Amino acid sequence: MAGGSKKLDRNSNRHGVISTRNRGLGPYARAKYSSSLNDGGTRFSKKGVIFVWNIFHRKSLPLQLVTSGRFEIEQSGRVAYLEYSLAGNILELIHTEVPEELRHLGLATALAENALRYAREHNLKVDIVCPNVRRFVADHPEYSDLEMH
Repeated sequence: MAGGSKKLDRNSNRHGVISTRNRGLGPYARAKYSSSLNDGGTRFSKKGVIFVWNIFHRKSLPLQLVTSGRFEIEQSGRVAYLEYSLAGNILELIHTEVPEELRHLGLATALAENALRYAREHNLKVDIVCPNVRRFVADHPEYSDLEMH
């Protein structure tokens, strides 16, 4: 066993964890050899031992209701819509979709304007992700006070 103990010493690292890479053991066998840091701060993965030091503490956030939906305009059996997400007092305007046959009729503009009016009526701030809505606000500065900065 003297040869075996030399191999263990050579494969030990400064954290007291024995490497199993050259020992023919699978990655999950490392748990057996983790001696000094198996206090909840050690995680095991397929690639080896991952040390997670408890130096970062996240504050738990209060639960809040998130609603997802769409502003819609139906015309000729087809629907143009603006997707949104509402969390607290923030209305996130995500994506506008207008079917090909309904384009160039001003529906995207109408959707953006109605969404921004809704935000103003309900005292919401707006997080604009959609480039169509962003372009609308650039062309209509009376809505710029709603935008988050």
